Amino acid sequence: MGCPYHNVGDRSEADSDHSEEASDSADRGIERRSFMKSALVIGGASALSTITGLYGVPSTVSADGDDRIGAAERDNRQHAWDGFETDVSIGGVSAHPRHHVTLHLDYANDGAPTPDERTAVEGALREIERHFEWNSEGVLFTIGYSPNYFDRFEADLPKGLSPSGKVVKPALLRPGQLIDTPGVTLDHETPTPDEAEVCLHLASNNVQNIMAVEGLLWGDPIDMDVSFEHTFSGILETAGSGGGRPTEFPHRRVGFSGNENITENLEENTDFDSGRVPDDAELMMGFNDLYRNSIPREDNATMLEDQQLVEPHPPGQFAQGTIQHVSKLDIDLTRFYDDHDTTGRRERMFSPDHDAENTGTVGENLGESSAPGDTPMRDLDGESVDKAEQVTDDYESEGVVGHAQKLARARFDLETRITAEGRQRLSGGDRNELLPAEERDDELAGHAGDQEAEQVLLRRDVTSTDQDTPGNLFISLMRFNPYMAYIRQAMNGVEFDSAGFGLTGEARIQDEAIGAGPDSGIVNYLDTKRRGNYLVPPITARALPSPRSDEVDITVKHAGENYNVTVNGVTAGDLEDGSVRFGWFYDVNRARGADPRQVSQRGNRTTFTFSAAETEIDTAPGGSDGDVRVRLFAKREDGGRPVRGTATVHPGTTGSKGRSKGKGR
Repeated sequence: MGCPYHNVGDRSEADSDHSEEASDSADRGIERRSFMKSALVIGGASALSTITGLYGVPSTVSADGDDRIGAAERDNRQHAWDGFETDVSIGGVSAHPRHHVTLHLDYANDGAPTPDERTAVEGALREIERHFEWNSEGVLFTIGYSPNYFDRFEADLPKGLSPSGKVVKPALLRPGQLIDTPGVTLDHETPTPDEAEVCLHLASNNVQNIMAVEGLLWGDPIDMDVSFEHTFSGILETAGSGGGRPTEFPHRRVGFSGNENITENLEENTDFDSGRVPDDAELMMGFNDLYRNSIPREDNATMLEDQQLVEPHPPGQFAQGTIQHVSKLDIDLTRFYDDHDTTGRRERMFSPDHDAENTGTVGENLGESSAPGDTPMRDLDGESVDKAEQVTDDYESEGVVGHAQKLARARFDLETRITAEGRQRLSGGDRNELLPAEERDDELAGHAGDQEAEQVLLRRDVTSTDQDTPGNLFISLMRFNPYMAYIRQAMNGVEFDSAGFGLTGEARIQDEAIGAGPDSGIVNYLDTKRRGNYLVPPITARALPSPRSDEVDITVKHAGENYNVTVNGVTAGDLEDGSVRFGWFYDVNRARGADPRQVSQRGNRTTFTFSAAETEIDTAPGGSDGDVRVRLFAKREDGGRPVRGTATVHPGTTGSKGRSKGKGR
């Protein structure tokens, strides 16, 4: 039997005989949504029990628990959400799930985590994946770790994540460093650095699922016929509290997306008149913001082995992970709507060239590009002046400049952030998976030809009414931590020069400061309250990771139809069953590659035999000399710490001539 409370879509005049029934159903739908959101804000077992008693258990929950999705299906990315989000925004990109919770945690014990604790945390995360579908209707999640967490270890993070650099700091920045970076914090802001060691982000269209996971992770009984064998209890706890799971702000934060959620939450939780927000607006400030030309592809928010920002910055074992920024912003909605009419709000959100005709009420006329008509927001070919380059001129001539227009200055071809060696290794061959942007067929309105320029942040931010204040739970993913400072400087209207990020020639923008007044976008109405930075590891290293993997020497021999890979100092018994794989380094980083077909042991020397065809090394992109970088990956039996070995082989050779030796990196 269907749920008695449900949403009712638009109805035609032919349905007029049932108008009273439709009205009653619509009211019940509103009542249901309102109750759900209130329960999520309150949290706890009692609220969850009431919800499941009234509305049942979503079909995306499995009491038995099957292995529903693996790391390879997500390219070894915790943040692989885009292909699993079930809704699409008006701007043509995947839309966020409707409900979000971030939990801010600390490791509960002294020193570094133990192997048993690492195993328990990994087990708990797998329990989520076993019992809840990996999509918007089930549960999507990431777990990230702050600089404070990594302070527990003697070893440093890999070079690409260490706080050093010549021009910029491609590091896991401490939030205080970000707050103090010139141009990031405005005079009216006094943000608090988040000191939590761990951030768990949960998202779903079903609030029951989020609340169930919260309880199950700490061993609470729930009314959904689901239990977890492994939990966080005694390992991860509320940040700074000394025990238990987070139950209130700032350690538990709630967000939501969708026009109905926005207006209803504003109505219920704040003094703002929610009727002022236009229908269909995806932002409480009255417009849409998820457009294909302003949201980077997930690939471009993912750390790569051969990445560079001014200079090479390899992330080591954290390749295929990402860096997450989580902040809480308050928004002075009343002043924003009081100060400006629809035209004024549109110009400050987009640009002076955006009008009712090319934009529409909330941005619906823009299609999949935020560009106003034929004027591109950011055009790298230099044939026309784009809106990003007009920021200073528009402010001087029109007296106003747009938020999106200012942010467009931080767009460029993100795929050029690969070293020359990396571009050889990731293009050519039979699998052209990471071609430069100019070679990809991404035609999009507002650009001259292909989509060359993308924003540096993959935003997964949502609206929030925590503390009964209109605001934004700003969650964003990026390949390099300094991008957060870069985009905030662009947004704040400070003196802006993109040369510090290695941009030269046509890609470089230099602007004088225009300030953060009421006519400079929307920054005058935003007040940042908290900031935190987290490293989101790949799935294979997500459970209480060490800063470094165990790097081992490997010898690789191409023998007929096989590759033999020999490791000194590691026995097969040291490694977790089923964790060993070998192949082209990029495949292995994505949790792919071949499983061993045979293992032989001689003392402390182990040789794994892999089918050459299954490794697909022979079809892997290589350098100009035909070399292919290969990798052996495994996990330690005692706690799952990664073991990696890297070498170079020549696929065209056979026998001992194909033998190579290389040290992991």
